[in-house]
Amino acid sequence: MDRLSNQVSDKNLAWDASSLVERDFSYNLSEDVLSELRQISSDNYGESLQLKTAMSEFYRDYLKEGPGFAIIKGLNPTEFSRNKQEAVYLGMCNILGKPLPQNAQGDIRYEVKDMGKTMEAGGRYSETRQSGVLHTDSVQWDSPPDILGLLCLHPAKNGGDSVVVSAHSVHNRLLQENSDLLNVLYEPFPFETRKGRGEIQTIKKPIFTYNERDGLKFRYIGTYIPQDSLTSEQQDAKKALDRLLEDESLIVRIGTLQAGEISFMMNNRMAHGRGSDFVDYEEPEKKRVMIRAWLKERNE
Repeated sequence: MDRLSNQVSDKNLAWDASSLVERDFSYNLSEDVLSELRQISSDNYGESLQLKTAMSEFYRDYLKEGPGFAIIKGLNPTEFSRNKQEAVYLGMCNILGKPLPQNAQGDIRYEVKDMGKTMEAGGRYSETRQSGVLHTDSVQWDSPPDILGLLCLHPAKNGGDSVVVSAHSVHNRLLQENSDLLNVLYEPFPFETRKGRGEIQTIKKPIFTYNERDGLKFRYIGTYIPQDSLTSEQQDAKKALDRLLEDESLIVRIGTLQAGEISFMMNNRMAHGRGSDFVDYEEPEKKRVMIRAWLKERNE
């Protein structure tokens, strides 16, 4: 098995809290893009030549050759209704990749909102208002989504900020501090996959993989790994990884998405999550709602 055996010095890959500032991951839609969107029907947003050009540049400059994530701004809620925001977002998603189903019903549109559940009682992270462990999405899939999208239709009253950690920075630290434990993370770990009627199965996949063509890839959510099935070496490696994912010197705080803002990130290059619980509004029309998308890159 190929393994990355050198420190990564590229700051677009191995970033941390001290090396990124907001302008590094902020992208503003140009007036040319917004002008064309104002002039065409929302059914045709995905065919907008200006939007296609903008998203091609965004993909190259921020997702592939940049830090791997960014927030897109410019959809003013006073000008673009929720339906129009969603239509622009869907257009962006279809330009960037192929939308994937996110549940057994095959829905590609998934609402992230508080459903009054808790993770302790078996609720999904996306159904709660809780902060949680940093993770990548769909670790239980054989081939997880490449790109994660999130459109904010309405933010919470307060809290619920987004945080990310570079997998390359974590890999650098592990390589420096304990290469033996890092090697363990290249071996298969069991991840739980929940089937219908509560049935639990496992899929075994490495946390880190590497090859010359695809580079370093990362797959992880600690709560999906059954502890009693791990060897002592795997337990030690997992503890070392968890410690780094909680290291404030590595955590980049993106902030809280505002209405009309959109984030995209490369799922296999970083761990992400909420940095804090959020407090919601009482009024139903004001409650926090995010629309999530999972995308597969079209060039694969």
